[in-house]
Amino acid sequence: MVVLTCKPLEKVPDWENPRIVGRNKEPAHATLMPYPNEEEALSCEREKSSWFLTLNGEWKFKLYENPDSLPKDFYKLYYDDGDWAIIPVPSNWQMLGYDKPIYVNVRYPFYADPPKVPHDWNPTGLYRRTFNIPEDWHGRQIFLVFDGVDSAFYVWVNGEIVGYSQDSRLPAEFNITKYVKSGENLIAVEVLRWSDGSYLEDQDMWRLSGIHRDVYLYCTPNIHVRDFFVRTFFDRNYQDAVLKVRVNIRNYSEKTTAPHVLEVKLYDSEGVQVFNEPVRGHVGEIRPGSEAILEFEKNVSKPRKWSAEDPYLYTMLLILKNERGEIVEVESCHVGFRQVEVKNGRILINGVPVYLKGVNRHEHDDVRGHAITVESMIKDIELMKRFNFNAVRTSHYPNHPTWYDLCDKYGIYVIDEANIECHGLVGFLRTMFQIEEAFGKPWEELLKELREKSKERPWKDIMNELMKRFPRYTEPAHDLEWLHAFMERFVRMVERDKNHPCVIIWSLGNESGYGPNHDAMSGWVHGYDPTRPVHYEGTIHTAERKVSKSVDIISIMYPTLERLIQLAEDPEEDRPVIMCEYAHSMGNSTGNLKEYWETIRKYKRLCGGFIWDWVDQGLKRLTEDGREWWAYGGDFGDEPNDGNFCINGLVWPDRKPHPAIWECKKIQQPVEAEAVDLTKGIVRIINGFDFTSLDILEISWELSEDGRVIQQGTLPKIDTPPHESEVVTIPFKTPELKPGAEYWLMIRYRLSKDTIWAEKGYEIGWSQFKMPFDVPPKPSVKTGGMPPLNLEEKREEITILGREFKLTVNKNIGCITSLNYKGFKIVKDGPFLNVWRAPTDNDVPRLAPIWRSAELDRLRQSVKGVKVEKVSDQVVCITVEASLHTSENIEKFKCKYTYKVYGSSDIIIDADVEPVADLPPSIPRIGLKMTIPGGFEKLTWFGRGPHENYCDRREGAAVGVYSGTVDEQYVPYIKPQENGNKTDVRWALLTNDLDFGLLIVGMPLMEFSVHHYTIEDFEKAKHTYELKRRDDVMLNIDYKQSGLGGGSCGPDTLLQYLVKPEHIHFAVRLRPISPGESVDELSKQTIVDELH
Repeated sequence: MVVLTCKPLEKVPDWENPRIVGRNKEPAHATLMPYPNEEEALSCEREKSSWFLTLNGEWKFKLYENPDSLPKDFYKLYYDDGDWAIIPVPSNWQMLGYDKPIYVNVRYPFYADPPKVPHDWNPTGLYRRTFNIPEDWHGRQIFLVFDGVDSAFYVWVNGEIVGYSQDSRLPAEFNITKYVKSGENLIAVEVLRWSDGSYLEDQDMWRLSGIHRDVYLYCTPNIHVRDFFVRTFFDRNYQDAVLKVRVNIRNYSEKTTAPHVLEVKLYDSEGVQVFNEPVRGHVGEIRPGSEAILEFEKNVSKPRKWSAEDPYLYTMLLILKNERGEIVEVESCHVGFRQVEVKNGRILINGVPVYLKGVNRHEHDDVRGHAITVESMIKDIELMKRFNFNAVRTSHYPNHPTWYDLCDKYGIYVIDEANIECHGLVGFLRTMFQIEEAFGKPWEELLKELREKSKERPWKDIMNELMKRFPRYTEPAHDLEWLHAFMERFVRMVERDKNHPCVIIWSLGNESGYGPNHDAMSGWVHGYDPTRPVHYEGTIHTAERKVSKSVDIISIMYPTLERLIQLAEDPEEDRPVIMCEYAHSMGNSTGNLKEYWETIRKYKRLCGGFIWDWVDQGLKRLTEDGREWWAYGGDFGDEPNDGNFCINGLVWPDRKPHPAIWECKKIQQPVEAEAVDLTKGIVRIINGFDFTSLDILEISWELSEDGRVIQQGTLPKIDTPPHESEVVTIPFKTPELKPGAEYWLMIRYRLSKDTIWAEKGYEIGWSQFKMPFDVPPKPSVKTGGMPPLNLEEKREEITILGREFKLTVNKNIGCITSLNYKGFKIVKDGPFLNVWRAPTDNDVPRLAPIWRSAELDRLRQSVKGVKVEKVSDQVVCITVEASLHTSENIEKFKCKYTYKVYGSSDIIIDADVEPVADLPPSIPRIGLKMTIPGGFEKLTWFGRGPHENYCDRREGAAVGVYSGTVDEQYVPYIKPQENGNKTDVRWALLTNDLDFGLLIVGMPLMEFSVHHYTIEDFEKAKHTYELKRRDDVMLNIDYKQSGLGGGSCGPDTLLQYLVKPEHIHFAVRLRPISPGESVDELSKQTIVDELH
């Protein structure tokens, strides 16, 4: 006889079981709060309810290595927590010095073997605090709410287990009525850093843990409005509306309830009731534990519509009364009358096609981590409005409930995205990470080794064999084991946020492949809430694949312009197209935004996009001497990590705007002008608003001469309707035209009254035109009238003496080694031909390696010959033949410098640059670099500004005269890189405190930058604190610098914005300057050589 023995099956923990997403949680419902009376309810401020009690504040806390190491009975009343720390809640414990933050993008922070997570390394935080139930709450239902806990948790009250939950970005609500008692009560929480839910939360962000959103209690009567769903529908003319409300009323008592009455009241923003009398519904008897559902419909004549431009909100009250007419409870919410539709390839709001000028926003605070304050939310939303954003994608999870209240109030369209991302489990990525784990090497190193070893066999064949050794797993989107988790995360989000007018699109998640689980979510929501379209980018992966009909909007990430046009012209499609991510704004970035929006406006079905992303996810740290800096992946010893790939924002972590956001503001501005007849001041003002007349604006104008305003005025108010235009005349008088002067017309659009997001006078946009006046030619200066020059030539140097200056050129290095003027040394060395820049984050993936392979970062200049000629008494010409070559003496560029030195102290530097052989298709820049001695700190320039700008990011920088200091030109990107450039520059002036200095004049235009750091300084530093300020000023004068593009995660710089290695000839003029001299006059002079 054979006896079979079986080892008992070990119980699978809840936190490794995809089918268990919670225990004892209440059903999902809209964000709500009961109030005892109408007065409290009208505020719609949940925290002001008498039936609300916050549990935010101080909690006892202790962190353990894993769940198995927890002390026994820590949740019991008698447990001694005297040695526990006290921490604030909400918070992430890593931000308080416990455990470490981890930043990864796609890969998981642990070995991926779903649904298993590490058992030895699974930091587990224990929380305890006490609370007292108000006396008037007794006999009522009491609910405990956690708005967000990462990643999974158990909760006990008074030593009794209450429940379990996962999904770190949605509320977990528990009915704790039977667990609480009079007097003091104890709540204990166990929070696990990792759970099977972590596999669905693989977003590009810091991995932080703890109770990071609000915790509170609220109480209800035993018969309670548990949920309600508000929808608005317009007639075919979008004038009159129908308000539809569905209400769920639950009986929590043990007895069948008597009949009740539910009244619906609607108030406008002035507090005036919209209905002549309340809408009433009768609630019959409700059995214990059951619900009654009431549905209301009410016609509303010509309600004021909600939109991002006019976010008008009504207030609805739901008043539950007993059979005696006494108020049992009141609930309230804001109502926005708006209707979302997808028709004819467009997204319509209230029947009007709109563009989504959007941005992706992570919830991030540089000190608090994911515990976001209301003040921070308001700051974000005000900045978005001020920079002409009208939409946000909640990348990639439901945001804090208050965020939606604010978007309703301020006017922001929201793509509400489910907390579902399993990027690291999708397709080939999963196998790639397994191979890395097995070999202990990054994927890139393995590929390199395989290529080197594959002399006889193609390396791809070897790789395919290698991959077969590792099992391929079913992606969660295709796995029924994960269906419940997918559905729970999506359904609970929809239920929570369904009453917000700001939410115009539901998103099924992010970067999780595509499969039946997505179809299930889509099918459910199309039936439950057909008033909003459904979005999910994962339905599109290749040019050949047809987009699933489970989504109403075609979405794509980081397309080229060609791919975007291909989608727009697809004859088999009629759905709108958006870019849910584009214009990757990592570091010094966001190039060619103009071309994207030109394309969007050209093709009907293109409806806008969402820039990646809003805020740099840097975490604040201090150096030993107290200087602040922002950390990124790896700075906490976190391994694996993805470095600074979390630094992609349009604003720094403290919400100071990056220069790139001014480009966004300009390109997205809702009003523009185009020239009709500029000489007569006739322009066409175009109203790009969707719902707003231009009478909300004050339109002013300025006429400038060489960057300085000479006339200005304000136009009479115009009432141009949305999407219309109007021809107006700017009433300037043609000035007396000065020789060589430039005249520019600036039109500014400012708010004519205060708004919630900006004060009266705030400028929302501008238009600028160069005036086509018939300006007299620039004045000429003949050399014959200049003071004479003395020339001294020695073996190693050339010295030219003028009346008030002395110039020295070293023959060995072929450049100026000294320029002295009236006792001041104003040039230390240069110019040297410069083709390199400190790589931007967009350069790093593809362009910089190509440039480095050509040794463009290490080229050295050799002088082949120097010739000097005294052309006349007033003119000396020095010619330098040189080359740039590699360390192995391979010539890359031939360059010929010609210095023409004039008795006026002008120096014209002419550079003739000819590439030789073996150069990449593009180079970082072509220009000259010089060193100016310290002390010349004051800077003025005539060109684009005031912020940095580049050839593919200059639309938001107007032409004008700007001033600042050299220090102010440094842009402190969290990872140092190329910065501070200015384009279309006529002249730039560096002066000292006595106003002596150097004037640099483009011939005709130039780019330039000035810093107290060298290119090498920027290139070597990994963080801002590593930069050591030099006293000298580094001056870069460029013929052209390559654009910025978006190549860190998206298309590279457009071809027209790259610097090609071709024969280039350019010139600049240097002129020492004294106090009181006219820069305008000196900059416009044309020198005429007179030969004798």
